[in-house]
Amino acid sequence: MFCAVQINSSGNDSVLVITAYLYEGLKLTEGFECHVMVTAPRDMGIVTTIKKASFHDNDTFYFRSGSNPEKAWSPQTEDYRLKEIVAVPNRGEASNIFLRFKPSTNRSQHNAGFEIAFTAFKEKGDSCGDDFDCGNDRCVWSELVCDGYNNCGNEKDESGCAGVSLWVIILLIGVGILVVMLAIFVWYRMAQR
Repeated sequence: MFCAVQINSSGNDSVLVITAYLYEGLKLTEGFECHVMVTAPRDMGIVTTIKKASFHDNDTFYFRSGSNPEKAWSPQTEDYRLKEIVAVPNRGEASNIFLRFKPSTNRSQHNAGFEIAFTAFKEKGDSCGDDFDCGNDRCVWSELVCDGYNNCGNEKDESGCAGVSLWVIILLIGVGILVVMLAIFVWYRMAQR
């Protein structure tokens, strides 16, 4: 399977998220491989981060940016959350990242899959203008801040974000207080009779 995708310099199309989940016991075709080529506009780079990776220890991702040699990554060799693959901006040329996923087995395991984000960035230069300053000489579209993906490569766009869990905790505390107050009110009314 081969896909070629162009990401843009800003807007929702400045990030591509590839998600693949395999059901337990799903039989894969012998020799199955998935190939993806992601291209950024001229003078833009691409930062690639792995948000989730759950598969067999011998399954492998292969990444190649531009003319650099292919790099292999597998769960046996390193922690996926620390993995960042960058295609630096080519002066006047489009940047590319090639991804190849090769499962080592022809039957999937429970909860197997991956989630990878490819984000277009520009080099900071003097300033980022209206874009978000990643603090590592990269600028990304400002609407990507707090979207749940490490678009900068250093997680600066996700630091300080109020998570959904915080809102859930606040809501549960509020509901708990309301239930306790209602119980006290009912008890008080019944005690007066």
